[in-house]
Amino acid sequence: MGREFEVEGTVTPGYESVRDRFARNWEDFDEVGAAYALYVDGEKVVDIWSGTLDRDTDEPYVADTLQLVFSATKGATAACAALLADRGELDVDLPVAHYWPEFAQAGKERIPVRYLLSHKAGLPTFEGALTAEEMLAWDPVIRRLEESAPVWEPGARHGYHAITYGYLVGEVVRRISGKSLGTFFRNEFAEPLGLEFWIGLPEEHFSRVAPLVDQFGSETAGDPEAAAEMSKMMSETLLGRALTMNGAMNGLDGGINAPAAWSAEIPAANGVTNARSLARLYASLIGGVQDGPSVALWRCERVVRAPGGGRFTRLRRSGPRHRRGLRHEPHVAGSRGGLPLRRAHRGELQSGGSLAELMPPAIIGPPLAASSASRIVSHIVWISSNVTVRS
Repeated sequence: MGREFEVEGTVTPGYESVRDRFARNWEDFDEVGAAYALYVDGEKVVDIWSGTLDRDTDEPYVADTLQLVFSATKGATAACAALLADRGELDVDLPVAHYWPEFAQAGKERIPVRYLLSHKAGLPTFEGALTAEEMLAWDPVIRRLEESAPVWEPGARHGYHAITYGYLVGEVVRRISGKSLGTFFRNEFAEPLGLEFWIGLPEEHFSRVAPLVDQFGSETAGDPEAAAEMSKMMSETLLGRALTMNGAMNGLDGGINAPAAWSAEIPAANGVTNARSLARLYASLIGGVQDGPSVALWRCERVVRAPGGGRFTRLRRSGPRHRRGLRHEPHVAGSRGGLPLRRAHRGELQSGGSLAELMPPAIIGPPLAASSASRIVSHIVWISSNVTVRS
């Protein structure tokens, strides 16, 4: 039996079962600290949180707490590209080199922007090594990506671009807009929507960030044989190279809890936000939101509905297959058949334990569906400080 905590926040009448299921994560699954938010038809109907900042303190996880959300950041990055496409400033079928001439090296001259957005460019990592400081500086990564050849034929298959996705898409956004991805996102989404969501966290907010526990690899502590196997996997496999940027991530003092990792711009992996802001962002992509814009911030149906396709390149030894379209397909940290209970997950568990989805009422199920229309209107976000990464 886990610890018991009072769930705080607001729940619209009719959604009380959401709060009850949320509370079970402490009772049944030893949750640490987490938040959950739900928008339906542009209105926030659930905004709750509970727990502590980590296992070793009684300091509560509160309404003001921020969280590193890892690959949920990709949704924000994809939205920036889609907004430029909606405005006619980006054509996803043109070669990347049309916007970024230096990209046209090592057989990449004809790769369209579409492949960057759908994980089909064959660049889940790059050639050569970088230090952690170079990785955080942006330009050294861009130079490596320009010089590197794809590891598979672009367009013929797809495989998860865990970290490089943000640099590739972010550089296209920068070339078109003249702004870094983090600045573009802040100007076009965070500020208009009133989001507490940063890709590149200002120092004044560092004290609000909940540290993440059970960092990747912590499960091998005290087991030299398992640690050696993990080290080999992370350094010698394509998956390991993709996750660590050829080892650059390993050089971060403090790992994912390092303030340097929060303040840099890593647009595939280091967004810092809370559940209500992430839910509000997703809600704004398909319609107006409460106390905000009355219409969706972009209307690029051609981009959103484009199919993924292509063969799947397995970057890891086991796990589910995926199809990825031009939008980011959110990682699943919970059951798609109901509310996101950690460890009851189906699909791929994202680092950080976070989830952001647009879900049709039929998938959410009662009682939520009772007040929803037939279109996709529900926006669920779960973020947790209890990090477990499994393959």
